[in-house]
Amino acid sequence: LSFLHEISYNGRWMTLRDFAAEREAIERAELQARKAQEQRAREEAAKREAQDRQNHENEEHQASKRENQHRREALAEERRRNDLHSSNCKNQQSFNNSGLDNSETLKPHRGEIILLWVLLPWCIVSVEMILLFLFGKPPKTDPVYPIVYFILGLSAWLVGNSDLKKMDARIMDNRGRTMTLWGRGIGAVSTVLDVIYYGCDFLVFSARK
Repeated sequence: LSFLHEISYNGRWMTLRDFAAEREAIERAELQARKAQEQRAREEAAKREAQDRQNHENEEHQASKRENQHRREALAEERRRNDLHSSNCKNQQSFNNSGLDNSETLKPHRGEIILLWVLLPWCIVSVEMILLFLFGKPPKTDPVYPIVYFILGLSAWLVGNSDLKKMDARIMDNRGRTMTLWGRGIGAVSTVLDVIYYGCDFLVFSARK
């Protein structure tokens, strides 16, 4: 009978049984709301953790992908260099072999002639210096000799360049390359020295006048 006793609650009359049932329903609803909120919080935390883990895995995957890409590029570059070096070696070997084996079908080289052009003036000048050292005065030489020396040096320079180009084009025998290189180099040095010498001589002569 006590549960049938009425009380006033929130401006209305209700029995203690109804009051207790209403309070129990309110507490149950609050408990369910708290559980739902806690569940949502756990789900949000789990979702954030999963998102962070996914981002970290994506970053690691991208880093690994970039590293693999760099490694592949480095290997490709190294392979390209090796192939280029191997191709150059094969071409050079083929060129040398063709120059040795097929020399009969190529134009004969002029390495000895070019080297003789530039060594002859130097030999003559060396003999003059020796005679000057031994007898105290240089021998009488024709004034046209310096012009001849200059022409020989310039000719060796130009002809050497032309012959080397023909050797590179496999038109001329490659066995005379060394002598042609020496002849061209000495001819170029002789030409430059002649130009400097006669230029200075001309300036001194002009200053005296």
